[in-house]
Amino acid sequence: MNNPLHGFLMMFTFPGAIVHAFTRQFFCRLMGVPVYDTVYFSMEDYPCKYVKREELPPGKAFVLICLGWVFNVLLGAALLAPVSLTMFRLGLFSHADPWTIVLNLLTFWVGFSIVLHSFPSREELEELRTRVLGNKEAPWILRALAAPFFLVMSACVWGDVAFVDVFLSVAAVLLIREILRVFLP
Repeated sequence: MNNPLHGFLMMFTFPGAIVHAFTRQFFCRLMGVPVYDTVYFSMEDYPCKYVKREELPPGKAFVLICLGWVFNVLLGAALLAPVSLTMFRLGLFSHADPWTIVLNLLTFWVGFSIVLHSFPSREELEELRTRVLGNKEAPWILRALAAPFFLVMSACVWGDVAFVDVFLSVAAVLLIREILRVFLP
């Protein structure tokens, strides 16, 4: 991580880092994968959160990496959906008492943090590249599914200097807002 502003943003959104590591550890345990070490948040290490686990066969590695991302995006979206409705449809300060405003802002912060930290780590992407995409013995359908996921996630993770992950997280919030506008007139 070369950008100090991005580093500050990662520290400010620490709830997402904690949820990211917890989710990875939870799915490892759910799938029977031994976990050797988990760091939920650290100011001294980069990445600031990680789960060290046993190496996996290609199919299990793909499922575990994708499952963590999907779950965190859905969890963040579930938190952002009601807040998006009140903040964007009714207005942030629309005759609400101060505690409602504070609760909306805190929920927005946690939801956005979770979406921002939902992306796989560089180590997970490297594992996906070597164990699935670079493995000629992995089924072709698995490699075909993993390739677009790998490309998009790599752009987000390696584009952190250009804030690609932040832009995609903001886009997720705006998408939720638009979906709510369509279905909740």
